[in-house]
Amino acid sequence: MIGSAAATPTTALGAEEMPIACAAIGAILPFTPVAHLLGFAPLPLEFFLIPVALIAAYLLLVEVVKAGFYAHEDRPRAARPTHAERRHRHIRRRAARFVRPGAVAT
Repeated sequence: MIGSAAATPTTALGAEEMPIACAAIGAILPFTPVAHLLGFAPLPLEFFLIPVALIAAYLLLVEVVKAGFYAHEDRPRAARPTHAERRHRHIRRRAARFVRPGAVAT
């Protein structure tokens, strides 16, 4: 299976189109004359509307979340601290363990 080649219809359609083609054939088949021979019945309209509505809601939600996620790029960034400011903050954070709360700093 690992070294085998795909069948001709699979390579003609492509791996991305194959699931869509199978779903389309499965949805159209009950409306063809062959459906009676296979014992198929046409699906109700709601069956097709519900997935379309869910896909539309999903795409809308993705766009809203994406807009919120990338909104931070529009905001101005704070200036990076200088080396002296970083060093001063580092020393203050290290010394904070040894300072008593309420003590007067000199």
